[in-house]
Amino acid sequence: MITLRKAADRGHADHGWLNTYHSFSFADYHDERHMGFRALRVLNEDRVKPGMGFGTHGHRDIEIVSYVLEGALALRQDARLYASVLEPGTETSFTLPKGRHLWVQSLRGTVEVNGHALSAGDGLAASDETAFTFKAPKGETEFLVFDLA
Repeated sequence: MITLRKAADRGHADHGWLNTYHSFSFADYHDERHMGFRALRVLNEDRVKPGMGFGTHGHRDIEIVSYVLEGALALRQDARLYASVLEPGTETSFTLPKGRHLWVQSLRGTVEVNGHALSAGDGLAASDETAFTFKAPKGETEFLVFDLA
C-alpha cells in the first residue's frame, strides 16, 4: 500500500528565524492521521535564517538526521541516510526486504516512485511493497529514502 503526503498538506509554523514544515505531528501542529510512520516520528523541513539556530540540546532514545540543501550547518550527530540525486531521464531501483517499510521525502525537483509523482516537500509511505523504482522524469531530482522496521 502506498500513501502520498503532499507538501501543501503539512503543518507549518513561521517563527521569524525558523520557517518550518511538519510531515507529522510536532510541537503545536497536531494531526491524528499523521502521527508518524513506523519508527519515523519527526520529519521537518526547516529553513533557518543565517546566524540563527537551535542552541545545544539533547535528545534521548532517538536519531536526528539533518540534510542541508543550501548553506552550511554545524552538526554533532552520527546517522546513516539514503540520499539520491538523479539526472533527468534516469532511474534507479531499490529492493526492500519483506516486513520492512519505506518513507520517501522529495527534496528538489520531481521524483516518480512506482508511478507516483512527488514534488519538492512531498512524502510517500509504503508498506507491503518490496520493489521500488525511482525516476527523474524531467529535471534533476533529489530525495531521501528511509528503510524502517
